[in-house]
Amino acid sequence: MKNKKKNESGGLHFFLVILISLFLISLAGFLPIRGNCSDLTLKETSLGKIHPGIVRETLQISPLGNRVAYVAKNGEKYLMVIDGIAGKEYDGIHLPISIFSPDEKTSIYAAWRDNKIFTVINGLEGKPYARMSLLVFSPDSQKIACWVATGEKETELKAMVLINGKEGPAFDWFGSAGPGPLGRDVKKYQPVFSPDSQHLAYVALKGNGELMVKDDQEGQEYKEIANFPIFTPDSKRLAYLAKKNKKWMAVLDGVEGQEYDRIDNLMFSPDGKRLAFIAYRNDNQLVVVDGKEGKEYQMIDKIIFSPDGQHLAYIADIGQKQVLVVDGQESKPYDLINHLVYSPDSKHLAYSAMSGQREVVIVDGREKTNHQFVVSFNFSPDSQKVIYTGRDGMEAVDLFVGDKKIKTYDEISPVVFSPDGKKMAYWAQKGEKNFVVVDGVEGAAYDRPDYLFLAKYEPIFSPDSKNLAYVAVRGGKNLLVINNLESQPYDEILSQPKFNSPESLHFLAINKNEIVKIEASLKSSGK
Repeated sequence: MKNKKKNESGGLHFFLVILISLFLISLAGFLPIRGNCSDLTLKETSLGKIHPGIVRETLQISPLGNRVAYVAKNGEKYLMVIDGIAGKEYDGIHLPISIFSPDEKTSIYAAWRDNKIFTVINGLEGKPYARMSLLVFSPDSQKIACWVATGEKETELKAMVLINGKEGPAFDWFGSAGPGPLGRDVKKYQPVFSPDSQHLAYVALKGNGELMVKDDQEGQEYKEIANFPIFTPDSKRLAYLAKKNKKWMAVLDGVEGQEYDRIDNLMFSPDGKRLAFIAYRNDNQLVVVDGKEGKEYQMIDKIIFSPDGQHLAYIADIGQKQVLVVDGQESKPYDLINHLVYSPDSKHLAYSAMSGQREVVIVDGREKTNHQFVVSFNFSPDSQKVIYTGRDGMEAVDLFVGDKKIKTYDEISPVVFSPDGKKMAYWAQKGEKNFVVVDGVEGAAYDRPDYLFLAKYEPIFSPDSKNLAYVAVRGGKNLLVINNLESQPYDEILSQPKFNSPESLHFLAINKNEIVKIEASLKSSGK
């Protein structure tokens, strides 16, 4: 009887070992990372081996960080590789600013074959044209617009904007002489969707003049239009700069404004209710807001609206000095003014200014601390504190919160705040050590990145502000660090990680000549 029980126990033990082994095999794609109070699990999904002919500078990550695409060369031909899948070979490929739509569901590029160019949308080829360029997605990802041209001879080319395959009115072609994309900077001709994706506007060339086209309706013809169209945030209004009789004017919803020798920095306020720009008259400059002229100065720089659109500030030159002008009121003169910024609630304005050999921090008109020079400058999310770094001598950088110096390092990156505004993090350097500091607590030391302030190295908080992640460098490899837990090293992490939820995030990386998507899950042991 005892032997029978012993045999049954041994069989059960063997069965459990087999089950556990099978379970572990099923988790082959998961990489557990040990930690004292948390477990970090990484799931890898392959996005394909890197094509040997990759043109590295063409590599693009999708807006949400889930997909990757690049051009590869095979002999004299080019092909697009999207999520590890190689497309057809072409004579050439022209990339848009973004290959992927904002929602990441659509990919687009232009390719040419036999001196004809066409779109390739999710792998499907469109109608061939003589020319094509400036492909753009609408913000809602539902529309694609680009310029195309028809005709066999250069002098006979007719251009039109293509929206989801539908051709708009015909105009003159403004681009290069050869097949394929444009050969010069033609940014102002870029079709622009309104923020709500319901309208499309663009500058068109017609004979010896230019005109603005909105929703296929042609505006007045001018000698020249200086910039691409600017929509208000609510998509209801449209402005641009136009030249007429050797003078420039702002055109708002088709209505011409006052004429000036030149106009720069055309902008709407964040609420879309006000329009401002810098105007040139003779040898002076002035700010014009809603058609009302301000005082003339020798030079004007850095116009900014407050977030609520109620206030306007700019820097102006008077003789050898500069003043800050806020709603028409001048500050005391300084040698140089920098770092002009409004608080998020629009109630405070801060800047730095050189006075002799020192740079002074000024908040709401009151001078605070002074330094040899100020490095970075911002408000806390609750608008109650100014956060800045100042350097005195070349050996150290001081971090200030309000008037209080809280840390000194050899170098400090710009401060990042948690969504709730209660925590802050930044990279710091002390000697040969580089580490992230969170609320004054220094993390583990890592190698210095090639460029410390590169976006992918910027620390990022989770949506609930409880977790912090960042990309670090050690021994020439990249690794993810989240709450001081480290992932395995990768040859390269391609972009800043993105949180999916408070306890999960994802990123793309290169590991052993393969692009992989990493999904990281963080789980507290107390749960």
